[in-house]
Amino acid sequence: MLRDAVSAPAGNPGFAAQQALTIKAGIYAHLGEMTISRSMLRRIDYLEGDPWPQEIRDSYLGVLGHYAAVWDRLDDFDLDGAQEHLDLISPQPVNIEFGPYIVLLRAYLAVLRGDAEAGLLRLTDDVRRLAAEQRLLPSEQVMLSKPFALLNLASGRVGAARLALHGEKTAPANSVLLAVVALAAGQPDDALVHLAARQRDPTSPRSASVQYLVLAAASLRAGDRIGALAAAERLLALMGHHGVREHLVYVPRSDLRALRDLLAEERPELTEPLGDLDQVPRIILPVDDVALLSKRESIVLGELSRTESAGEIARAQGVSVNTVKSQLRSIYRKLGAGTREEALARAVHEGLLSPR
Repeated sequence: MLRDAVSAPAGNPGFAAQQALTIKAGIYAHLGEMTISRSMLRRIDYLEGDPWPQEIRDSYLGVLGHYAAVWDRLDDFDLDGAQEHLDLISPQPVNIEFGPYIVLLRAYLAVLRGDAEAGLLRLTDDVRRLAAEQRLLPSEQVMLSKPFALLNLASGRVGAARLALHGEKTAPANSVLLAVVALAAGQPDDALVHLAARQRDPTSPRSASVQYLVLAAASLRAGDRIGALAAAERLLALMGHHGVREHLVYVPRSDLRALRDLLAEERPELTEPLGDLDQVPRIILPVDDVALLSKRESIVLGELSRTESAGEIARAQGVSVNTVKSQLRSIYRKLGAGTREEALARAVHEGLLSPR
């Protein structure tokens, strides 16, 4: 697309230079390099020649400009402004290759608005449709596991959040999200382990900002003030250089305030990029820890919803009764349940088992 734009002949209806800047603005916004993205959007209005007509900006040719504008509004937590730009491009995914990225924004906006349940339903339908139409690349599947996890976490279902990320745990961004989940579940040490596993991986400013935020918060919870301060300093440098702020939603409000207090005490000159923390939507609340079930345990859990007989489950799975009993003990422990009824109720609540 970028090659087509810059090689278009003079008088091309797409206005080659404007379209090229729009495409690049969208790419940089996706990565979290918002300072560059905003600069490119401003340049479109100051190019020599005729201005870019609004009907072209709102067409297929301008989709990535609106994509960049949505991220720009999200960094200001201007949800209504983000929705306006999203509404302009939402009709486009039925025809174009940007579908998964529009789905990403729509799901993320649902997270920030507190519409987690409705967002989950729509995201599930969107992903199913994209997959059926063969318009979902493997990398995009990984990308969309992030809002799946966030929406489940915002709904208080840490088990389902972990499940959404587990299949793609080798992706650097999803390892960072596993750390977000661990921190919300009151496991700062586990969060640090997830972050350490990906410390050397190349990542975008948008993902790196989340990484250093969670590292600072988890370190502070673990009592490591020096490590927390170092991570917070790196975070604020990223925020200042790249102009990003939306990542502040990835930790509970109490952690944000604790980090602000640490900075106010040790490095007060660095606190300005944090801005007004009361403006940051509260989407991550403390949740009860639920360990991830293994594939075999998930199968046994499904059988448990059908029958309480360990013998029947053993016959259905072709294993011994003692094996099933061992798996059931593990399931109960991971779900924090003492009885079959408690385990099934917790599994349904966590999104690990569909209600019958």
